[in-house]
Amino acid sequence: MQEIFSNLETGNYDAFFTHVADDVHWTVTGTHPTSGVFENKSDLQKGPLSRIGRCMDSDGLVLKVINIAGGGTQPWAVAEPESNGHTRNGTRFDNKYAWVFRWNQEGVIEELRAYMDSALVERTIIENEGCGNDL
Repeated sequence: MQEIFSNLETGNYDAFFTHVADDVHWTVTGTHPTSGVFENKSDLQKGPLSRIGRCMDSDGLVLKVINIAGGGTQPWAVAEPESNGHTRNGTRFDNKYAWVFRWNQEGVIEELRAYMDSALVERTIIENEGCGNDL
């Protein structure tokens, strides 16, 4: 699992998403502009990930996984990623996340619930909407 999530640290989202089911059930919790329930990988990537990605500086959104609990023979696990970066307008985007996810037997994420600092995400969208850089 650590190897799969390490792709997020290098910004290699394509490699990470090869381990996410095409019909993933991905929930971004909260009431901010990128929250919602996404029933497939494409809608997730074109929706909230693209939207927040356009608000980041040229380094993009880089996530570092601090801890992973569970997994192995268990279908459910929890990852604790964090981001430390800057938005297009120069403000800090230091966010902490909790991802509760379910794997299938082939090691593919089929379901994920993402928890984060919703106020930071909303402020970032409001202050940086319409910037370049997709994830």
